Amino acid sequence: MVDINLLVSILWRPFVEQAKTGDPIFFCFHAEMLVDLFRDARIPYDNPVRLINDVANSLIRIDDGDVEIDQSAFKRNKSGFSCAIILVCQQVLVVEDMVRDPAGFSEKAYFPRLRARIGLPEKSLNPFTFDDFERVWRQLSLELTSLPGASPKSITFSFGIESGINKARSFPMSQALLSRDDLLVLVQKIGINNAKSSTHESLWGSIRQGRVFLRRRAQRLIGFQILRDRIVDQVRHFLLTVDLSKLQQLKMDRKIGEIAGVGFFKEPIDWTSEEYRMFIHSNSSNQRIFDESEIALEFEEAIRKKGFLVLPPEQTGDVWVKRRQVDLIAPGSMFLIIGSKLEIRRAFELIGKFWPAFTCDKSEEYVLSGRSIEWVVEVYWPKEMPDDLMIYDGALSADQRLESARRYDWIGGICLNKIHNRFLRNYLPTKVKFGDLEFSIEECKKINDRVISIQSILSEAGEATEDMLLELHFGEDRVAKISIAHNIMSEGDWMGYKMVKSGCLAPVLDRVDAVDSALIGFNLPFDSSKSFSVIQISALIKGLYPSDGVTLSGKQLDHIERRLEASIAPRELVSYLQRTIRLKPLLEIETIELLDISY
Repeated sequence: MVDINLLVSILWRPFVEQAKTGDPIFFCFHAEMLVDLFRDARIPYDNPVRLINDVANSLIRIDDGDVEIDQSAFKRNKSGFSCAIILVCQQVLVVEDMVRDPAGFSEKAYFPRLRARIGLPEKSLNPFTFDDFERVWRQLSLELTSLPGASPKSITFSFGIESGINKARSFPMSQALLSRDDLLVLVQKIGINNAKSSTHESLWGSIRQGRVFLRRRAQRLIGFQILRDRIVDQVRHFLLTVDLSKLQQLKMDRKIGEIAGVGFFKEPIDWTSEEYRMFIHSNSSNQRIFDESEIALEFEEAIRKKGFLVLPPEQTGDVWVKRRQVDLIAPGSMFLIIGSKLEIRRAFELIGKFWPAFTCDKSEEYVLSGRSIEWVVEVYWPKEMPDDLMIYDGALSADQRLESARRYDWIGGICLNKIHNRFLRNYLPTKVKFGDLEFSIEECKKINDRVISIQSILSEAGEATEDMLLELHFGEDRVAKISIAHNIMSEGDWMGYKMVKSGCLAPVLDRVDAVDSALIGFNLPFDSSKSFSVIQISALIKGLYPSDGVTLSGKQLDHIERRLEASIAPRELVSYLQRTIRLKPLLEIETIELLDISY
């Protein structure tokens, strides 16, 4: 287990930096945030959420069902921090579990889930005395206000306001909302004056419209109607306590060197038409920046240098970003070409020179918002193409064919994770294929810069306590990476159908934690991943023609059509749904997540 003082330091790190701004601080811990914090601290731990839970439970004593926090949890270390933040982190992560629950979000589920994490029977009772529960948050407030730049305004949770069962759970519930970065972007998008003068209802409408500019976690939270009042109050509180001059000065403070590139996404104009909009992203965060002047400068510079831009899709499938790296567009994927009509024609000609077999059967043109000359063309790299299209920094790479010699495919063996080439130690692949050349695994010349045989590596792997990452050299710059698995499956890889309170299985496949009851291993007479369930089809019918939502990508539309075709729904209903969703490819985030197409 990691050193407890080091863990406390890791958890405080982002908030120490935020406190220097004097802004309100929200301790919105979630799994993705913990993974990033551990990676930045170079701590190799597969499941930070489980570690937090284990350490938090080591700080409490359970005696015949009574739970008491050990006094050592409140003792400050040399850096001035106690272990209170570990207990806070555990409590906030419980809310994150509730947000991801396929059965829906319910505040009543908080204490049963917290008790389950502690190892107690699930009841709607606070496992701690209120004094102990409140003491954790009072300790956190003391440590927060002692940070440089912090003040009482930095505290975003309140004492002595709530009553009843909300008296305790309001502390973690107030933190598992939007992050400071999300709030900054949202307020800039809505407009400071507009946000301050809006009614409760109109502000919520503006927040829902602005959620497309936020991270996926924030979009998911705003998708829950039950959190409406909490999120509206959070935005209002943020406006009352943040230094508004900072919001207006953000673009002046941002360093040019932080800008990594320009990105594009599609947004509906009205019921029948859409346009592409631009944003820029920075090297220091994944946050989208919507400063019109900076966007114009970045776009003009890119177009001036290249004439046109060719952009690959992000993993979500609905955003296309220019990055200073090599990106590969797989056959069947959609990419964008941006430029004047003359430059777009030149781009097609250049692709044809690299790939004479390329024919563009399917492409659509869209207006680029705020531009009179440039257009955006959606292009599908045909499924029949023998290789990926290679892009670097928004341009077609001149090494299209050379790159194919560097790509490889492992043949044989038992692969646990195709993306990371993670194989079982006793069932490694037998061969690797580089283009048309094939090598047996024993033919590798070198492994991780060592002249050593694969058999010797396997004997070392037998004593390893974690996965072994290997680079196998087969000569002439041909290097293939492989991971030898220490465990068959890490806990973070578990997927299954969770048990809901009624004792039934939830209708959607979801990530499973150690404390969840779920069905993980099973056999079906058909592949359920290829068809929609009755519940999913019902959600799709109910979700048609939303007042607002997220525009579906081409990949998502294709996914919906294929899974409808494979479903047991009547053919007339399948045809109707396919036609309707194509006419208006718009769904709310809740529906997208229930259909399992949120990529």
